[in-house]
Amino acid sequence: MKDLTILVTGGAGFIGSNLANKLAVQNEVIAIDNEYLGTPDNLDKSVDFRRIDVLDKNLPTDVHDYNFKIKNAQKFLTKGDKVKFIVKFKGRELQHANLGVDLMKRIQEDTKIVGKTDQSPKFEGKQMTMVIQPL
Repeated sequence: MKDLTILVTGGAGFIGSNLANKLAVQNEVIAIDNEYLGTPDNLDKSVDFRRIDVLDKNLPTDVHDYNFKIKNAQKFLTKGDKVKFIVKFKGRELQHANLGVDLMKRIQEDTKIVGKTDQSPKFEGKQMTMVIQPL
C-alpha cells in the first residue's frame, strides 16, 4: 500500500514529471497538466495522469471575453479534457457573490452540450471554483 496520495500540478513538464516519478516510488501520485509545454510520456506508468485546463475569470466579464473562454472550454471538453473554472473576487466584490453564482450557472448552461458538472461551484477563500467534465 502506498503512503500518501499526492497531486502534482504541471506534472507533464520537466520538473513536474521528475518530481511525480520520484514521489510515485512510495506514494500514489496524480499528475495534472494542460500539456502545453510537457507530455505525459515523461511520466512512469505508476503515475495517474489527468489532462486539465484552468480558465481564469474575474468579475465583471465582457461579452467577447466570456464567449472566447466558453469557446475554448467547449473545445477542451470536446477533446475529452476536464475544465476548471475560477471566478476571483477582489475587495468588495465578495459582497456580490451572487454574481459569481450566476456566472457559474451561465457557464454550466453554455457548456451542457459537451460537458457536465464534475465539481459544483464552491467557494475556496476569495474565489469560486467549478469543474466541468466531458460527456
